[in-house]
Amino acid sequence: VVEITGAMLCKSATISLMGFSGLVCFRKPTLPEKPYFFNLFLAKVLTHNKDFLFILAEKLTNPKVISLRKDKINGSKLILFDLEKEQKLGQHQRIDDLERYLDEDYCSVQDAQEKIRLCIETALQFKYYRYLNGITTLGKILDKLKELSKIQPDLLKTLRDLNEVSSAPHHGEHKKAPLKELTRADLLPDIRKTLDILEEI
Repeated sequence: VVEITGAMLCKSATISLMGFSGLVCFRKPTLPEKPYFFNLFLAKVLTHNKDFLFILAEKLTNPKVISLRKDKINGSKLILFDLEKEQKLGQHQRIDDLERYLDEDYCSVQDAQEKIRLCIETALQFKYYRYLNGITTLGKILDKLKELSKIQPDLLKTLRDLNEVSSAPHHGEHKKAPLKELTRADLLPDIRKTLDILEEI
C-alpha cells in the first residue's frame, strides 16, 4: 500500500494507475489546451508488483509504504515496508544483515549461519559461472573449483571452514547431522571472516 499526497498534472479526464482508476482531473477554464490539473490530497495504491512499486516510488517524495507480514503463529499484521532495503540486491541485503549482526543481536544464530552460506555461494556462483555448469551447493562448488585449480589452497581452506559452520541450518537436520550448538559470540569471528573473504573471492 503506497500513500501519496500532493498535486499532479495529467492530460486526460481521469487516469488509471495499473488498473486503479477514478482520480478525476479538473480542467482549468482559461487554459483548455494545457494539461489537466488535479489536486491529489490523498491516494492509496495497492500493488503486489515490486517493480511497479519501485518505479512509482521514484516519482514521489517520501512515500509511505506498508506491507502485510504473514505469520501463522502470531497472526498476520501490517508493517512498514523498508523501501531502501528492498531495492537492494539480495546479496547486498545479506551483507548489510551480517554487518548489522556484528553490532546487534537482531536475529537467530541459525539465520546468521544461513546468510554466511548464501553470501559465499552467491559470490562464487557469480564469479565462476562459466565453470560450474549449474552446480549450486557450496561444498560441490568448492570441489569443482579445487578440481579446476581456480582457488588458492589457503582461500579454499577458509571457505571449507565456513562451509562447515553454515552447512547444518542450510541443509536441515534430516540430511546432515547438525553442528554443535553455537552462540552469537562463537559465530561473530566467522561473520567477520566471511565479510573479509567476499573481497578476496
